[in-house]
Amino acid sequence: MGFSNVDDDGFKTFCEILLSVGILLAMWPTAPEYRFTFLTFPAVLPLAASGMEQASEALSRRPWFSRLSQRSWLGLLLLATVVLTNAVAFGVYFRTPFG
Repeated sequence: MGFSNVDDDGFKTFCEILLSVGILLAMWPTAPEYRFTFLTFPAVLPLAASGMEQASEALSRRPWFSRLSQRSWLGLLLLATVVLTNAVAFGVYFRTPFG
C-alpha cells in the first residue's frame, strides 16, 4: 500500500530493481539465506510504515472497526509486526543442527 503513494519516480525505479533482485533470489535453486533480507530493509521500512498508516486509517473508518481510533489501529499493527518479526528472528537465530 505504501508503494502506491510514493511520487518519486527514481525511488519507485530503485524499488523495482530491488524487487527484481528479490525474485531472482527466490528463484535460485537453493534456499536464499536469511541475511539477504537485510539488503531490502532500507527500501521496505518506509513503505511498510506508509502502508500501516493507510491501513490504520482505512480500518478506523469501517463501521465495525471504528470503535478503535486510527492511532490504536496503528499501534496494533506495529505490535503485530514486532511480534511476527521477533518470532521469525528467534526461529532463525536459534536453529539447531537437528531441527
